Amino acid sequence: MSKEMDCEHNTHGECCWCNPTIEVMPNGNKLIIHNNNISPEEAVMTREILLAIASSDSTAELLREVRKARKITILEIAKKTGINRNTISGILNGNLINNARLSTISKISHALNCDLRIELKPFESITYEPPETDYLDMDCKQCGRHRVEKDGICEKCNYDNIHNEFHQPPEATDVDN
Repeated sequence: MSKEMDCEHNTHGECCWCNPTIEVMPNGNKLIIHNNNISPEEAVMTREILLAIASSDSTAELLREVRKARKITILEIAKKTGINRNTISGILNGNLINNARLSTISKISHALNCDLRIELKPFESITYEPPETDYLDMDCKQCGRHRVEKDGICEKCNYDNIHNEFHQPPEATDVDN
């Protein structure tokens, strides 16, 4: 029986000709890594790089993990790129990454035998802002209820939490007189 069936891989690694591995990322995503026509050493390195891509939170962390996976020293990167090794070290540890030029990061990426890609993410996908509410985030000083309106008035006991007194609603006027 052939280990390759209908050009599909068995994701459990039981019958697959390349013996893939399945890694579960912290966010729950599964990453299936197939080892096609590469040496075991290259398979391990590729797996570590793919895992770094899937799980790194920053560009500096990703560059650092790829460098470790490829077993390239900072001095080797400096020789290949012509960039000062202290600058490379500062970029890889995250201290200089925000001030680094794109061309510098690209040179480091190429020295790591990688292509630099830029991904845009909308702020909404990475930051959370609570929805607008009509209430303050505070408990009433008088009754303890957590429904204090924006003007400081508790909706239950009518206590004014800003002026520390009971709120007196405006008196009704008699229009019949």
